[in-house]
Amino acid sequence: MHVVGRHKASGALKQLFKRRSAVEPIIGHSKHDHGMARNHLLGQVGDKINALLSACGFNLAKLLRFFTQSSPSVAPASG
Repeated sequence: MHVVGRHKASGALKQLFKRRSAVEPIIGHSKHDHGMARNHLLGQVGDKINALLSACGFNLAKLLRFFTQSSPSVAPASG
């Protein structure tokens, strides 16, 4: 456990903190907007399934945004 402000963080620890600060907003957004605040599936397997499906939904939404915002670089083939 690391108590903030107690001592200087090393390089590796700084990288972990930086990564955590990048991931936390995604988790909060998933909990608030995508139904991860409550798990309706039973047991530890249900927890894993819920997290996996939530991550899949997040990634699919990300792909959808990418493909709808990208302009096509190649003209579609006419048949």
